[in-house]
Amino acid sequence: MDFDENKFFREATLRICGNLEIDKALQSGLKYIRDYIPADFMGFVIYLPEEMAFESIAIASLTESDTIPVKIPAEVRDREKLETRFNEPRITVFNDIQSTFQGRSFSNEFNWPHGPCIIIEMVLSGKRMGALIIINEQNIAYTEEHSRRLALLNEPLGIALTNGIRYRTTNHLKNLLVDDKRYLQSELSKLTEHEVIGAEEGLMTVMKSVWQVAPMNSPVLL
Repeated sequence: MDFDENKFFREATLRICGNLEIDKALQSGLKYIRDYIPADFMGFVIYLPEEMAFESIAIASLTESDTIPVKIPAEVRDREKLETRFNEPRITVFNDIQSTFQGRSFSNEFNWPHGPCIIIEMVLSGKRMGALIIINEQNIAYTEEHSRRLALLNEPLGIALTNGIRYRTTNHLKNLLVDDKRYLQSELSKLTEHEVIGAEEGLMTVMKSVWQVAPMNSPVLL
């Protein structure tokens, strides 16, 4: 089968970058990419230098996907490798995902099968963006051609990962705001339960006006 680089890049990009829910985008990309690169499982991983640990951002198989954030400590040799500068995407191939500590840890955590693994560390504008792990359970060895094809997707993979992290952060901040709003509403509700001095005498007219406009969302001048 002839390999059309432009079509592969275009179709894979549409799937990988077509959904802000990064696990869904990853699964869509997996189902397309596996026709060109052996793949049954895929996972986005980033390195947290301040914690000296790897964190999973999204995982996907043919039947399910998730955004479970799991952190795995980085070994010294891996930290040294990550400190090495490189301006192009770096691709590494392992005969078995279980052959490295991090691979074994992630594999056990997510019940990934044993099998050959290919990893691309994405780079955008000279900055490392994280990595994509691909595993196949057919025991198909990855070749230089597979690596070349995967390297074509460096940019869309990096963009998808970046957008996914931003989307996750935005949702987290949104949830914090919702929690803060609930707390403030609760505190305000408690305040309204207290008796206002003068409400039954000189401030009676004012308080009647207050209770009339209280349900309104628009600013009101009393």
